[in-house]
Amino acid sequence: MQKTIYKRKIVDKINNFLDSKEIIVLHGARQVGKTSIIYYFIQKLEKQYKKIIFFILIWKFPVF
Repeated sequence: MQKTIYKRKIVDKINNFLDSKEIIVLHGARQVGKTSIIYYFIQKLEKQYKKIIFFILIWKFPVF
């Protein structure tokens, strides 16, 4: 079963930076679709480029 990806406004903004040498950081609240957007761009860019490097950083805040 294929997962449905809903188009988000940020996708168009990210597209404007794809050909630049700038680093794109995607951050936001939990469970809002950040990873889905990353996977969308991976699939899109794999067709154009041989290598794609991306990092998913997990930052755990200390619990007091």
